[in-house]
Parts: sequence; structure tokens; C-alpha cells
Amino acid sequence: MTVSLTDLQATVSIDDDSVSEGDAGTADLGFTISLTGDVVNVPFDVGYATADDSATTVGNDYVAIPSGTASFTGTSASATAPVNVTVNGDETVELDETLFVNLTSVTGTNDVILVDNLLDAPDLHGLLNRIHARLLESGEFAPENLKSRAYEASDHCVGDGDPDRGFVALAVHILAGRDDATRAALAESVLPLLTDAFPASLATGKLDVSVRIVDMHRESYRKHGMTDL
Repeated sequence: MTVSLTDLQATVSIDDDSVSEGDAGTADLGFTISLTGDVVNVPFDVGYATADDSATTVGNDYVAIPSGTASFTGTSASATAPVNVTVNGDETVELDETLFVNLTSVTGTNDVILVDNLLDAPDLHGLLNRIHARLLESGEFAPENLKSRAYEASDHCVGDGDPDRGFVALAVHILAGRDDATRAALAESVLPLLTDAFPASLATGKLDVSVRIVDMHRESYRKHGMTDL
């Protein structure tokens, strides 16, 4: 998450942390929100909130922070603020789990804006794997023919140009020949995976999530090393 300050060069970001939860009791994940760059000269607050990933509040893995605030005086170019998240220990044998602490807002000055307008930070590699698995369930594809990539559109405009508006667009390219019902079924099967990955952003009403099935011209498509899509 990056914050851009008008007429200044400064950013605010949050780091990563890890902790062993233990078999009982609690442990703290200690995150740090950091301001770097020019002195801002005015006090401001940065809002933050936790979000589930593989660690969940339903599973009692950690104590949620629905809304928190880190305050900065604005008089230092390298100020920091701590964020502690309580992790609950248990005796369940499980793989490493993750959660998110998302920066959600900046208040106290009009000179500070959030550049990253997605409040969620899903595991994109995991999301792509889930999309692959869902597409394979359709029976329309062989595993070796699925290729995926995710990238950020750093320069974009949505609707009226409100910088808080964003989009997540999935394009599934397939060789032409499937009927409309098959293409619609493919889109409908993967759309819930996207909406499940960005719940906080969708809740703002300013995120558009879409799936588009794109037919590729079969007669002109060429590749080497794999079978047809």
C-alpha cells in the first residue's frame, strides 16, 4: 500500500511479520507502518484493518481488528507506528497460515491520498491455482494447457475518474468452437472465486469484478509443445 503526498515525495507502507502460534495461549504478530520521504508538516492518521486469508477469525486463528488507527505527527520523514495482531495458539496440526493487515484510509490532511485502491491483498498465486482447478472441473481443458498471469494496471481510469474506483478483470482465452452455454458456464464458475478474493474492496461499492471468455481464432493459432486448448 503506497500513499502519495501532493507536492511532496513520501510513502507510507506496512511490513510483514511472522510468529509461531504455539499450542496454547496467544502470540503477537508485530507489524510496522512506516512513513518515508519528505516531512509532511501536518499530523495525519492512517486507518488499517485485518482480513482473513488462510488464517480466519471463524477458525479462531487470530483476533480481528475491524478498524484501527495509527497516528503520525507529520514532523518526521521516517516515522513508524506499530500494529499488533493477537494470534491464538492451538494443538491442531496445520500448515503455515497467513492473514492481512490492509491500510484503508488517510485522514487529517488533503495532501495525502491512497494510491492503491484495493483494500484486499489476496494470495494471487493461490487464486490462480483455484481458477485453474475450477476450469479443469469443467472438463474443457487439459492441465498442461492452462497458463495464467496476474498484473497490476498502474495507469487506469474507471467511470468518473474517482481514484478510489478499481477493477479486477479476468480474461479466459480459449480456442473458438464452444457454444454460448459453455462459455457462460465457464464465466459463472470462476466469478465467485474473484468475488471471494476481494470482499473488503467490493463492500465499498467502488470495485468492479468481471470475467470475459475470449474466443481465439483456431485456424491461425500456433504453438509448440502442448496439445490444443
